[in-house]
Amino acid sequence: MKRLVTAIALASAFIGGLAAPAQAQAIPARNPVIFVHGYGGGAGDVAAVKPGLIAAGYADSDIHSLDFPNTLTNEDTGRRLSTVVDSVLSSTGATKVDIIGFSMGSLSSRYYIKSLGGAAKVAHFVSIAGPNHGTSQAAFCWVVTTDPGCPQMAPGSSFLTALNSGDETPGPTLHATWVSHCDDVISPPESTPLDGAVNTWTTACLTHNQTPGAPEVTSGIAQFFQGTTPPPPPPAGNLALNKPATGSTPCASTEGPAKAVNGTVSGGNSDKFCTLATSKWLQVDLGASKSITGVTVKHAQAGGEPATYNTKAFTIKTSANGSTWTTAATVTNNTAGTTTHPVTATARHVRLEITTPTQSGDKAARIYELEVTGS
Repeated sequence: MKRLVTAIALASAFIGGLAAPAQAQAIPARNPVIFVHGYGGGAGDVAAVKPGLIAAGYADSDIHSLDFPNTLTNEDTGRRLSTVVDSVLSSTGATKVDIIGFSMGSLSSRYYIKSLGGAAKVAHFVSIAGPNHGTSQAAFCWVVTTDPGCPQMAPGSSFLTALNSGDETPGPTLHATWVSHCDDVISPPESTPLDGAVNTWTTACLTHNQTPGAPEVTSGIAQFFQGTTPPPPPPAGNLALNKPATGSTPCASTEGPAKAVNGTVSGGNSDKFCTLATSKWLQVDLGASKSITGVTVKHAQAGGEPATYNTKAFTIKTSANGSTWTTAATVTNNTAGTTTHPVTATARHVRLEITTPTQSGDKAARIYELEVTGS
């Protein structure tokens, strides 16, 4: 409904412009922009989006930033944001603001819009790589920190359940999201899109912290705020999703290669490809030659297992015919639960060869997802 209203408004503005001389057409007024950083960040993180907005015509004085410590809940941060919005409106004379929430900043911003009257004061809201439906990495927050906002990002948290109940894009505020299939923090990246928003997948393979400053993201946001053109169309997405997969002998019949391309990591410990074979490998057939831009591997921790089971050393290869292979990436000392690897190749087959399966000497390799991005 909101997209339709926006389209009608844009069409009306365009038709109305036809009746006036070109030199009389007014440049659309720009609302002040407020950037809300993510967990562990700071007000200075606005530097990632500033160059792109300024290149689109914004003045430095048009761009503001909220600062908050890790010790706040998202509700408390939302209340701080309410105070900042009122201050910006008072000092600028504007009637509404536009808000950009990055990562966890998306959640506190959405709370403000939904529960603190922000919908009446926010014209446009953008979530960049927001854990809007949770990230599996936050399921372990309670182990490593007492910060109250961190576990609120876990899938199924009471905060997210309340935030997403009913309309995910409430009131007159227009919502949009930007997210990369190669996001290494939001797991799965499909957590970010909101029902009722303009949801855009980046064409580039971007890690979590690369996304806010990417030119395609900042230029798209500026266009969204101005209502001049729609965001760019999404790319093909995860090319490996539900494609034929093969691999070395699995640990159990329920842990075969297909589990690594089924698009989920939340099905428990058996929702993975596991192998104890001496030569450990996983391969996916994309069905046709594709232009590949990146490969993401979700290791044991992404599925809820201990970090000591994350794959330590592996090689990613591509092939046009399934027999002649080209090495695209080699990793020798990984500890992360999700790894993203930029790849530039035209290929039909992608292969993961595992040389050191864990951090601890355990001999089983555990791969929850092998994702391939491109077109």
